This record gives sequence, C-alpha cells and structure tokens, in this order.
Amino acid sequence: MKNTEQGDLQPKVVLESIKRPRGKVLPFVSTSRFAAFALFLGLLSLVCTVICIVFTYNAGGNASVQYTAAFVLCLFMAVAGIVFDILSRRDDEEDIAVFWISLVINLAVVAFGVVILYLGTGPEF
Repeated sequence: MKNTEQGDLQPKVVLESIKRPRGKVLPFVSTSRFAAFALFLGLLSLVCTVICIVFTYNAGGNASVQYTAAFVLCLFMAVAGIVFDILSRRDDEEDIAVFWISLVINLAVVAFGVVILYLGTGPEF
C-alpha cells in the first residue's frame, strides 16, 4: 500500500517541476506578459511611425489620409503600450530593463506624435 502512494507522488512532482511560472512569457525569462506586450506595441508603433514619415517625405510632404490614419493608430498603440508598462510594474520583477526600454520607446512615439500633430495644425504659409 505504501509503494502505490509513493508511485502516485512521483508523477505529480515531475509535473510540478515542468510547469512554467504563471504570468511569464518563457520559463527561463523573467519578463512578464504585460512587459513583453508593451515592448511589442512600442516597437510596432515606432516602425509604423517611421514608415509613415518616410512615405510622407517621399510624397513631397503631403500626407494622405491613409498615412494620417496609420499615424494616429500608432499613437493609440503607444498609449496602450504605456498602460501595459504600468501594469507590468505591478508584478514583482528582478529584471526591469524591458520595462524601461518599452517605456522610453512608447513615450518617444507619443511625444513625437504630439509634436507632429501640433505642427500639422498650424497656419499654412
């Protein structure tokens, strides 16, 4: 009877050691899902913003409606990235490098977007 109880405990112990930590992207990385998603949104919004600027420059400075809509969508993604950054700080993390990198990227995109929108609403010469 005692041997069957020990036999039942061994598979549970093995399964416990295989499970990845809750809320982590990968078992060997200490980055939470919120921080990884915030970094993804920041990089995506940065790349899309650069693409919109390059296409607008190639069009002679005349931004079409599609470029403007894509740029505003990039601003929304960056703001969502900032929100996910704040949510990722609620977790106890030893490594906060991903938090700071994604926060800087998202804040830079939002600041750049505010400047572009402010300059775009000025008087025409």
